Amino acid sequence: MELRPFQAAVDAGMGAIMTAHIALPEVTGDERLPATLSGTVLTGLLREEWGFGGLIFTDAMDMNAIDRLYGREEATIRAVEAGADVILMPPNPEAAIQAIAGAVLSGRIPEERIDASVRRILRAKEDAGLHLQRTVELEDVHRQVGVPAHTQVAREVAERSLTLLRNERGILPLAGTRSARVMSVTYRRQNDIMGGRAFDGRLRQTYPNLQTRILGRDSHSTEYDRLLQEARGMDLVVVSLHVIAVSYSGSVAIPEELADFIQALSRERISNVVVSFGNPYLLREFPDAQAYLLAWSGSQASQLAAARSLFGQIPIQGRTPTRIPPDFQIGDGIQLGATTAARAAAASGAECVE
Repeated sequence: MELRPFQAAVDAGMGAIMTAHIALPEVTGDERLPATLSGTVLTGLLREEWGFGGLIFTDAMDMNAIDRLYGREEATIRAVEAGADVILMPPNPEAAIQAIAGAVLSGRIPEERIDASVRRILRAKEDAGLHLQRTVELEDVHRQVGVPAHTQVAREVAERSLTLLRNERGILPLAGTRSARVMSVTYRRQNDIMGGRAFDGRLRQTYPNLQTRILGRDSHSTEYDRLLQEARGMDLVVVSLHVIAVSYSGSVAIPEELADFIQALSRERISNVVVSFGNPYLLREFPDAQAYLLAWSGSQASQLAAARSLFGQIPIQGRTPTRIPPDFQIGDGIQLGATTAARAAAASGAECVE
């Protein structure tokens, strides 16, 4: 199931693939070996079984998990041995180059192995026309990137992927009363300066007096206490979580104070909606959230799609492609139409937040 879309992409002629630092024990027989460093995956599966002839990029080699298990230079050598053509983001590029060169000179990595990657890289450059024109005309960038055709595709992907897993008391779609007291709480990384910006901007179009708050991993417990006090005076609290991955310890990557805050909103009957702009598995940390929407990405397109869907302006039609323990299985998802759903909710007397 997990490999099928990648195999389809290879069959369709995809030119490059990036590996992941995840273990695939059903393929490799090793519960700790990352796919990035596995010859069984990169050479055996991709090259030999699937016939993939394009470029293989490693995932970022500056991740702590790689450092802890193998060390930087050894991990670089193992990635090349496994079949990677391009070593992405080594912490020290010069040391990585020296490590590969040393492995070739010692005979550990055959020269033929390096030659094969060089040929693939040169072929990719030729296919891109870089042997004819290596530089980018800066004045043409705005006519080539981010053009309406591109943004339209991004918008369609973002809208069609929205997945609703909880909708207690028919809280969605929101009524969108302009005088409502609404607070938007954004949890994001410190350097994610765009996290929540487009989302809050769209909410403010409906709620001109929207209150916004930003939290991060360094937020003190007293901030959560103060937020809960403010939330008690609100008609609605929308919590957006810009969390990308699961932590290496195996727990989800939100602090306990944040999970407690969301749980407290429901416990005190404060209307709330939680939107995950990344990691879909966070719900198990706050199982009593009234509404839980998966937007999958923190991109501007996803932020705008999520905000519009809260008001029933676009349908929510996604179904989760993964299990969300403990309650949701592959294919689960509450289907809400666009304006039709909003009218039906009002006609049936379903409770919509003001």
